[in-house]
Amino acid sequence: MSGNGFRGVSAEQDGRFKDKERKLMASMRFPREFDTKVNLVAVNWTVMKPWIATRVTELLGIEDDVLIEYIYAQLEGKQTINPRQLQINLTGFLEQNAASFCKELWSLLMSAESNGTGIPQRFLDEKAEEVAEPFQARWQA
Repeated sequence: MSGNGFRGVSAEQDGRFKDKERKLMASMRFPREFDTKVNLVAVNWTVMKPWIATRVTELLGIEDDVLIEYIYAQLEGKQTINPRQLQINLTGFLEQNAASFCKELWSLLMSAESNGTGIPQRFLDEKAEEVAEPFQARWQA
């Protein structure tokens, strides 16, 4: 017997150790929005971070700083991310709410990217209504 090292194949080469994540992605259904790539560098994160924190707190019923920071880390400083992968990563934390959260988040990110300011149009519309409200009240009085 030769003493020149190990014999056989590595775990990457062994067919028994297939990529379970790939199987999981293939078995799940994802929204059509996930087919659109988003340039995350174009997103204004100072606006998105409070929404993420508020939405996660609403879904969980408690404020989970670890999860919120985990989501920030998944998104910030990257050119793009696979939204399917994000949903799978968050399923352990958000359970059945992960799909709805990721769909809503991805829609906002698409809107933010397409808008020149990096802010989702929904946020701009809400702010415009908030600012116009006092003027409308004075006008009607």
